[in-house]
Amino acid sequence: MILAVIPFGITASASADIWTSTVDIDRWLGGAGTYSWDQPVTSDFQILCDSINSAYLAILAWGVDGNNDTVTVNGISQGTLANGRPILLGWSWTTFSLGDILVQQGWAFGDPLQVALNYNETGRWNSLFLESSTLWIDYTNGTAPAATVPEPATLLLLGFGLAGLVIRKRIYP
Repeated sequence: MILAVIPFGITASASADIWTSTVDIDRWLGGAGTYSWDQPVTSDFQILCDSINSAYLAILAWGVDGNNDTVTVNGISQGTLANGRPILLGWSWTTFSLGDILVQQGWAFGDPLQVALNYNETGRWNSLFLESSTLWIDYTNGTAPAATVPEPATLLLLGFGLAGLVIRKRIYP
C-alpha cells in the first residue's frame, strides 16, 4: 500500500469592490419621535481579510429645519440632518461617514445597520418627509490566510511514518 500526502494551499487576490444599497422610506414625520429602519449591508465583506476604504450613509429628506433631527447608526450618534447640502425646494441630502462604525462596532458578514432618526418637527414646516437612505461601501477583498505547507523533508518523514504503521499493522495484527 502506498500512501501519499498532498498539501493544498489556499490563495486569493486582493480586489476593490463598491457596494450600494438604497432603502426607499417615503414617510411623513410630524411632531417628535424616533423612526428606525434596517440598512442592508453586503455579506461579501469579512473583518479578518478585507479592509474598508470608505463607507457613507446618505439620507434624502424634505423640510429639514432647525438642527434638531439627529441620526444614529447602531446606537452611535452621527450628527443632524440639517448639516446636509440643501438642494431644490427644501430637499436636503446629508452624508455621514461610517467606516469606523463598520470596523469598530463588530459588524460582520452582512448584518444590517440599525439606523434611527430622532426628529422634533416644531420648526417652519412642522413635518419632515424622509425619502430614502443610501449606503455606499468601498472595500478591498484581502488575501485569505494561506494554508501552511510543510517542507519536503517533513512530508517525507510523515509518509515513511505512516507507511511504517501500515506495515506493522499487517505483520502484527
